[in-house]
Amino acid sequence: MTPATAVPTAPAAPAAVPALSFDATLAEAVALLRSLPRRRESLAGARRSAERWAADVRRRGGPAAVLVVDEPPGTPLVDYDLLIDHPDGGCVAVNSQPEDGLPWAVDHSTHWAAGQVLTIDGLHSVSIPAALYVLRAAGLRDRTLHDQLVDHALLLTAAFADPEPVTPAEIQATADDFRRRRGLHSRDALFAWLDSLGLTTAAFEQQMTNDALAARLRRRIAESQARDHLRTHARDFEHVHAVWAGARQSAPLARLAEARDAEEFAALARAAAEAGAPLRVTTGTSLPDGLPLPLRDLEAGTLTPRPVPYDGELLVGAVLTRRPAPHDDDTLAAAGRAAVAAWLAERRSRAQITWHWF
Repeated sequence: MTPATAVPTAPAAPAAVPALSFDATLAEAVALLRSLPRRRESLAGARRSAERWAADVRRRGGPAAVLVVDEPPGTPLVDYDLLIDHPDGGCVAVNSQPEDGLPWAVDHSTHWAAGQVLTIDGLHSVSIPAALYVLRAAGLRDRTLHDQLVDHALLLTAAFADPEPVTPAEIQATADDFRRRRGLHSRDALFAWLDSLGLTTAAFEQQMTNDALAARLRRRIAESQARDHLRTHARDFEHVHAVWAGARQSAPLARLAEARDAEEFAALARAAAEAGAPLRVTTGTSLPDGLPLPLRDLEAGTLTPRPVPYDGELLVGAVLTRRPAPHDDDTLAAAGRAAVAAWLAERRSRAQITWHWF
């Protein structure tokens, strides 16, 4: 008997996997948005995560989706939307705000520049409240208003790029230093000062955080560049001993301007002051930038050739001695501050600055 031949049967077709539904896609989109890092330095990783998720959704038969990023100026944080194709046409925007629940599209429903003073390189902006804070708190006499605001923005822009978060101890030290400089020695005094400016405690804490970041950057620049700056700008840190006289009219200065050398000038200036001449005589030793501008570049033993206009009056003066800069702590600290100023000046020269005064 011939054995029966087995008839091969076709394998059973795999059960069809239903396409990912639109509702399920929305649920996954919300979960993805809530997992994405919001700091600006993590943006590239967030984009990659969203792209992988969108590709996986398409493989599972779901709708196309794309991540939209909002990068508001003046903050290290970003916001996200997911735009998802709708089965009936068009798309749906999904937004998740784990903090205040306010979508960024609503939060920024007015043009962001309406409350800003300036933008640096399209990234960091200074708001009107922040600008007022800088003007009231900085207390700098030898800088223009514009440079103060630009420097503030440049420092924060660079400081926000630091992946190391500012510590509570740094913030507290910054706040303590601020209170000492303002004479706010009690809790009540601080609250009264905040109230006089219309600042909330939350706004003050944020400003102290920003100030701590900026202070850390200043400190790092100063520590890393002070010695090089001192070496390349040694003349700026010489100790200069000088004498000068100022008067409203040129007549009281005429005899002083005829001095043959610095020593004779100093003697004539002292004699004129003792005789009650209508002039003001000053003698002192300082770094060059502490002297009146007409004296800063004079060599030792020389004097201004004639009275020159300066600070609302006429001035004539002489440099008696110039001593090389000592490499002590005070000089290095001054060189560090100058290095920070040079760093800021170089950044200002390269920055694209947009003002929003009006």
